[in-house]
Amino acid sequence: MTVILKERIKILLMFFKSFIRTKILKYPVLYNVKKSRHKKRVLLAYLVPPFLGKLKNMHHNEIRNLLIANALDKAGFTIDVIDVRAPQKPKIKKYDMIIGEWIDFKIKLNINDSVKIFFASGKDHREHNQTLKRRYEMLMRRRNVKLNPLGLLPERMPYVEVSNYIIGIGNRYTINKSYERYSNIKKIFTLNNHIYKDTKVIRKRKPESKNNFMFISSFTPVRGGLDLLLEIFPKYRNLNLYILGYFSHDRDFCQIYKKELFETPNIYPIGFVNVLSDEFYRIAEKCRFVIVPTCSEGQSSSILQSAGTGLIPITTKYSGIDVSEYKIGFEISDDISEIEKTIQKCEQIPEKELEEMSNHTAEICQKEFSEQKFEERFYNAIIEISRAEGII
Repeated sequence: MTVILKERIKILLMFFKSFIRTKILKYPVLYNVKKSRHKKRVLLAYLVPPFLGKLKNMHHNEIRNLLIANALDKAGFTIDVIDVRAPQKPKIKKYDMIIGEWIDFKIKLNINDSVKIFFASGKDHREHNQTLKRRYEMLMRRRNVKLNPLGLLPERMPYVEVSNYIIGIGNRYTINKSYERYSNIKKIFTLNNHIYKDTKVIRKRKPESKNNFMFISSFTPVRGGLDLLLEIFPKYRNLNLYILGYFSHDRDFCQIYKKELFETPNIYPIGFVNVLSDEFYRIAEKCRFVIVPTCSEGQSSSILQSAGTGLIPITTKYSGIDVSEYKIGFEISDDISEIEKTIQKCEQIPEKELEEMSNHTAEICQKEFSEQKFEERFYNAIIEISRAEGII
């Protein structure tokens, strides 16, 4: 069975499971998930399954639900949870606070007297669409083809339009500047994403790892900038590119880059790999860099998780990760010649310096991008909002 067929089967199974869960089984309203006696009450519209205790290998956003609940509990709130994918209307008539990861209300709620917070895990949809369309235009000019962009989002975000605050995962480019057009928002809080607490750090890599680069993205290949890399790596047969993530569902992309993806000896189209699996660590051990010239994220979990093992990030400011500020890698744009020069520069770095950079990157991820740090920062944001609104 070919790699591309395996990937398409995985994607179909994923969507089928999601359809069963959200459209047929539905998710219940969970009341007082922390079993507290707090008088103030918050409705968290995010994901229900993490609170049911049935998930063995939780994704970052599923763990994030539990961290948010911990922070809200410490801030003095009783927490009810509904699932944004298929919400049921809660029996509680009034909430002091509503925190939603949704872009629109899918159920009728009494929101007039509630403090409303939008939890942003990505850019404003209008800006997301603009940057993604631009990447497709670049590709179409470069390859003289016509494509319909995949991954465009509905531009209007009604819940953001009535929200009072935004708490977002990312940096000033992916969150603050992205949402600054909403005059109703009193303040925007940006938080770092988190890596898994049991992430393994790879301390020693072989000298030849400096020639190996990992691309990893959960989204469409053009959004992640895979097309830009496929214009570069075939020219350098001494360099290897390992491609992780979903790309096979984009048939047009796979056809355009068929030669580069499947007929080039130094390019390995692996597909989706669980970032906590042995397979992922085997690939990460071979590589020295994670390179993702993405155009739209909140703050990329895939890049961060890779960096947590010691891979040195090469990415854009739109990854949501301030690599220059934390001194953990190299910032690039979507200019192919600039990316190429950065790759060449990386080749010339002495092995000892690369090892120091790798260890520093892993340490920063453990310190600044931990689950504990995320929970602390979310708590601080909730306390500041609660005081400003007279809730506490």
